[in-house]
Amino acid sequence: MPMAMAFISPAGLFPSRPLHLGGLAPTRRGGAARSPPVPGQWGLPTAAPAVRGLGTTRNCRAAAIFSSPCPPSSSADVTCEAGDPRGAPPVPTPLLAPPLFPVADTRPAASAPTRKTTAPWRRRLGVVASAMVLLGAGASRRAVAASAPVSVTSPAAVSVTVESPTAARVAVKGGRLAPLRTTLHRVMPAEGDKPLVLAAKVATLAVALFSVAFAGMIAVFYGIQDRLVYKPSRESRGTPGDFGMPDFDDVSFCTMDGVEINGWFIRRPGQEYRTARTLVYFHGTDKNASFRLKKAAGFFEKCHCNVLLTSYRGYGSSGGSPNEKGMCRDADGAFEYLRARTDIDGGRLWVFGESLGGAVSLHFVKRYEQFVNALVLENTFTSLLDMINREFPFLGVFRYLSRNQWRSTSRIRSLTLPMLFLSGQRDAYIPPDMMKQLHSLAEASSSYTEFVPISDGTHSRTWTNKNYFTSVSAFMDKVEREGLSHAEPMPRDTLKDSGDVQFA
Repeated sequence: MPMAMAFISPAGLFPSRPLHLGGLAPTRRGGAARSPPVPGQWGLPTAAPAVRGLGTTRNCRAAAIFSSPCPPSSSADVTCEAGDPRGAPPVPTPLLAPPLFPVADTRPAASAPTRKTTAPWRRRLGVVASAMVLLGAGASRRAVAASAPVSVTSPAAVSVTVESPTAARVAVKGGRLAPLRTTLHRVMPAEGDKPLVLAAKVATLAVALFSVAFAGMIAVFYGIQDRLVYKPSRESRGTPGDFGMPDFDDVSFCTMDGVEINGWFIRRPGQEYRTARTLVYFHGTDKNASFRLKKAAGFFEKCHCNVLLTSYRGYGSSGGSPNEKGMCRDADGAFEYLRARTDIDGGRLWVFGESLGGAVSLHFVKRYEQFVNALVLENTFTSLLDMINREFPFLGVFRYLSRNQWRSTSRIRSLTLPMLFLSGQRDAYIPPDMMKQLHSLAEASSSYTEFVPISDGTHSRTWTNKNYFTSVSAFMDKVEREGLSHAEPMPRDTLKDSGDVQFA
């Protein structure tokens, strides 16, 4: 089938001076019809046959589709008229391109063709403008040709039905013709492409699909990363009174960003709590503070200390949702709460952190080190980035995009206070080697460190070992007895960051 090409007349660029193309006879501004070109005008040796189903619009004044000359065979797809009166050979058939918005053809009937001399500069202008438009709309040729089927009605005439090809629309934008066609259409493989062109298109599509899939994975990971790290629960396991600790205060304070944090301050019996040690307990990543009450009772009984145990934001009855920045603010709020209590010994503050709580406790200690006697860490990690690489190796590429990084190694390097490391050797979640790495970093700057490996300790049950609380109590006694800590009493001045502090 003969190839078809489309172009748009520059008449659309100059609406005040329409140009003639092929057999088109535009209307004068005064409303009178202009005579169509005669045979031989603009290089056309014969008159063009009539075309059915054409219309005009304001936005597309002149457009044409030229088909190649028809072969003399009667079996051709297109049958042309048998020459003109002078015996000239058949000529290309000018066809109008479909308008953007179909309207009725209201042009007046053309008068008999008359010869008219056209200035050479106008012909050249039409040719040059047409060539420029052809270059701009070259990407749409194949779509236009495919959307213009030709049907034969009689041996003496040609009937053409042109479907409106949306991909071939051209609009004036920014002073130039711009094809309204997406890049995807341009790279779609089409029938008749050369092997190299086809290979280039397939490669382009593969790269585009990979890029979209890669961007989608990043978006999904960024959206669900908090759910991969934090496992909060709203379920309650009771109160300290249910675990043999009847003297406690319900704690409720607001962080500097307005999130309410809830928990308990467990007091030693009678007036003992006023001079006893106070342990700040930062729990792990799952459940909430109520699931640690039994373990807190061990510190309460074996180490003879008060215990401040709260649930992070999003855990238990606390508000908000968990993330690194917010949980650091929760820790800051806990310090402000303790500083507001004038009924406890502000110079006997101890900090404990397990698993993820170890990372939170390192933030707490690094910021308030001068007021902390010592730090106790249990089965914690070097950084959350290392854990992501271990637990989700397929996300290793995206780990640096995480907003939860918890870089404990960078926080522990500069700490000088005494530290105790309790490492369960059967921990299947956090490798015991991470605890050894943290201990090695702490030895370089800390005034005193201890590393206690617990052979049968798993990640969540290390504390059930009979030597667990004994080791913690002995460590506390040694630090106080030998004066290894140089903590200052907590200041009692006005609260700064955390906002309101309430006592139940």
